[in-house]
Amino acid sequence: DRVDVERIDNVAYMIDTTVPRPRSLVSVLEAEDPACAIIFCNTKVDTEMVTAYLRRRGYNAVLLNSDLPQKKREEVMGRMKAGEQRFLVATDIAARGIDISFLPCVIHYEFPHDVELYIHRTGRTGRVDRKGRAVTLVGRADLHGLQKLSYKYGLDVVRYEAPSHEEALKMLSHRRIRKIKEMLEAGKVVPEEFRTIAREILTDPDVESVVSFLVDEYLAKAPLEDSKERDRDRSRDRGPKPPSGDRGRPRRRR
Repeated sequence: DRVDVERIDNVAYMIDTTVPRPRSLVSVLEAEDPACAIIFCNTKVDTEMVTAYLRRRGYNAVLLNSDLPQKKREEVMGRMKAGEQRFLVATDIAARGIDISFLPCVIHYEFPHDVELYIHRTGRTGRVDRKGRAVTLVGRADLHGLQKLSYKYGLDVVRYEAPSHEEALKMLSHRRIRKIKEMLEAGKVVPEEFRTIAREILTDPDVESVVSFLVDEYLAKAPLEDSKERDRDRSRDRGPKPPSGDRGRPRRRR
């Protein structure tokens, strides 16, 4: 495995280490908005925590680590290859020998302990002459590893400032609202009694708390990600795309 510099864009998001890393991950996911991705973690504990964190916020995420029985691993990988799974949160068990030809992006939740692992992880994308994108969350303690990576493999890693938590929340909110509107436009029928309840909620003095609770319950039980949207992205073969202005383009570091 190798990193093809002509096909794979290597980018690093400089994160604020005073902010919880899962929150920074959400900011990066909203800025990048990949059709699907493998999110690499250094430990099994982190795969469990990150998966739970993402699912709680409505992302279609599943974990893959050495604790998972072989049959379950095959099932998870089958869904990923079929385009039915958006995010796979994995340890380095998934870094070798896995071929997902359409995978547009890998995300290094943490900088790997060994820079060689970066190559194996990143080698999951940019396959079969497709474009790929490798995204890394980089804190102050990771700068030495980033410099070593550039020196050893000659990679030009472009640095961005991660969007702020407020910017990420705005992007997340707009995308969720857009998705719900698309469901309504597609013919989703809302019973009139629910509209009556909605009008009552909007006039309640605690409307923000009530709506926040409903959003929390909805996202936790029914993630808004769906395979049809990802299939549409794959059929267009768009490949990875840089953050667009309407999603709050991150600031590139000079």
